[in-house]
Amino acid sequence: MFFDYGNNTWIASLGKKGQKILTYYQISESIIGIIFNIFGGIIADKRNKKRTIIIADISSCIVCFILALCYPTVFFIYIMILVNALLAVFSSLKSPSYKSIIPNIVDKKNLKNTNSLLEISNQLINISSPIFLIVFMKVIGIQGALFIDSISFLISAIINYNISMLNPISNEKKDSKKIKVIEELKIGLNYLIKDPNLINLLIVSAIVNLFLAGYNFSIPFSKTAFDTTDNTYGTLLTAQAIGGILGGIFSRKYIKNSSMDYLLKILLFCGLGIMLIYISFLLTKNLFAIASCVALFHFLLTIYNVTFFTNVQLEVNKEYLGRVFSVIFTISIVFMPIGTLLFSIFLSASNPFNYIVVGLGIVITSTTFLLINKKRWTK
Repeated sequence: MFFDYGNNTWIASLGKKGQKILTYYQISESIIGIIFNIFGGIIADKRNKKRTIIIADISSCIVCFILALCYPTVFFIYIMILVNALLAVFSSLKSPSYKSIIPNIVDKKNLKNTNSLLEISNQLINISSPIFLIVFMKVIGIQGALFIDSISFLISAIINYNISMLNPISNEKKDSKKIKVIEELKIGLNYLIKDPNLINLLIVSAIVNLFLAGYNFSIPFSKTAFDTTDNTYGTLLTAQAIGGILGGIFSRKYIKNSSMDYLLKILLFCGLGIMLIYISFLLTKNLFAIASCVALFHFLLTIYNVTFFTNVQLEVNKEYLGRVFSVIFTISIVFMPIGTLLFSIFLSASNPFNYIVVGLGIVITSTTFLLINKKRWTK
């Protein structure tokens, strides 16, 4: 959060040049995620999950430290993009292990509570990070913030080292076997194909993420788009986090339904929430009203994510969980670089109308699949 908020704020301050840099920054991150999520899932199933997470954290610590040493140089922008790409590699390799290790840490009956609490704690970090970073950037600058990034990954590695496994899976025998990437990926894909509802949700997620790439591309330029104060981006990130916290609490206590129809309806309202961002801007020109719509969108998105990932952890055999998550992550983000590229070419990042385009795209996608799903069940 420190890394992305600090870099995005700095890039957005560069104006039109910043839009071009942010395009490269986000596209490289998405493409790397598509490629390396595949390997991450296989590693999660065939290697020690805990060790994978720790190695990824230590590697992230090292590259952030190196980037901090490179500031300020004429090559800093290029090194920053490279380091962001490397962090995307480490994150992609770690994410399937992170998601698939949870059933080995907590009992099945506590999975939804755990996922909700993880989301709440994550969003609390998202609220506090911009506030602390604004202070740190003024006192110690971007270089000092990057050193803090490095330290945070080191602390994460130490904490992860102390995780206790309730249901450990022995990986020693698997470590000696040669991993055949294509074969392992096919196993994960074949496992998913057995569940047509999950496949349909993945296709929906991929299309929705094409539009959400436009949202992620636009929001760092919210100060210019909404003609408001210097801290607009931080304010909207805080609103996102508040929505995420409320969504985590709500999904933990009240959400029982997990059908495909229900999840598609949540996505439909997510799209409407994003459209309301632009509508509230036109009607009120008030930052609080805009932030409330952002919070609503993330409230709904969090409910969707918690419900979706809990279902996968409950339904999928632990032996295949890493590969299944790698396929899920890969398919869900496959269109994101295309979305970023299209928004950078055809729309200005500081155009508030982007939120109508993003929201409408999500509404049309979810409505279409709701009708398809209804027709399938009618037959």
